[in-house]
Amino acid sequence: MFKSIRLLLLCAVFALPSWSATRADFNGTWKLRNVAWSEVYTFEHDGTWLRVIQRIDDDLGKRVLDVSGTLDGKPHRQMVAGYPCTFVGRWEADGKLTWSTRRETPDAVLSNVRTMELSPDGKVLTARRTRLSPAPEETSIETWERPAADARPDFSGTWQLQNTGPGSGETYTFEQDSSWLRVVMRIEGPSGAGMLGTRTLDVSGAIDGAPHRQTVQGFPCTVIAQWDGPGKLTWETRREIPDGVLHYRRTMQFSEDGNTITAVRTELSTNPQGKRTEIWRRMQ
Repeated sequence: MFKSIRLLLLCAVFALPSWSATRADFNGTWKLRNVAWSEVYTFEHDGTWLRVIQRIDDDLGKRVLDVSGTLDGKPHRQMVAGYPCTFVGRWEADGKLTWSTRRETPDAVLSNVRTMELSPDGKVLTARRTRLSPAPEETSIETWERPAADARPDFSGTWQLQNTGPGSGETYTFEQDSSWLRVVMRIEGPSGAGMLGTRTLDVSGAIDGAPHRQTVQGFPCTVIAQWDGPGKLTWETRREIPDGVLHYRRTMQFSEDGNTITAVRTELSTNPQGKRTEIWRRMQ
């Protein structure tokens, strides 16, 4: 009798479906195909949790939306880009992943739901997207692909700014991979009243377009970094010092030989904003 019960229990266990074997791995960065605007999403997930970083550049402007929650089919309330947002995510029985967002902005409620699946080779993501609001409700099929690997250069190394004035100099050391950046800035300058002098600034953060707060030289600093089109990396620092706010943004790209960085530097703390082009050479 007991042997029969054990056999029945074993058969029941082995008859259960292996959900983990059928769940697709969407981790990574994906770009929406065949649209006139730009949408790049980064997914981070395991079997129970999902984070989606949405980088969108369309007629409403550039924005980054960062949502996350447990994959339990329940609503998870959070603030996204300053407004209330509800996230719901769940695995479907066939291994597809469904997630939705409902953002409450002053102009409208923006609600979308997507059910995603991968191609057999893992290179194409297909999503059935339904816009629930604003009305009318609309369903479309989206196709997403992984960006080319060579679109993200490696700026790691030590670089020296060219054509600096007498008594000054800047040497930056970059440590990075595709998702994280650290910059050690060694800056030489005159000392005295109103002068910043020689200093070393060490900043870091994820390359996700989101603000990362930290303390640099004893003062608050915010770092934002993101990939900005093929071969370009944009990063900015906003330091709050006793004399004011120092806010700079750089968009960098390589020369063909990989030994020169060209950076467009924008000073955001001045009015009007100042902009210039910098040339950095790799130090041997």
